[in-house]
Amino acid sequence: DISQLPPPLNHAQAFFHAALKHKIITVPGYMFDIRPAHKHKTFEFNHFIRCSFGPSEDNLNAGLERMRDFLQGQA
Repeated sequence: DISQLPPPLNHAQAFFHAALKHKIITVPGYMFDIRPAHKHKTFEFNHFIRCSFGPSEDNLNAGLERMRDFLQGQA
């Protein structure tokens, strides 16, 4: 839930594009709406992102460090 971040980062799509500039990939929450016809039309998931914890531990640690630095730079 990124709703408490400052605008525009509190919107999943804006967060995705900003994070990508820091080599961080997230998936906007609306992509996981189980109602396919509602994709991109629903607003209830626009304040959620998903992260994968499938990569190696080294890659996860590097990504988490980049995420920390990215978010601290937004404060």
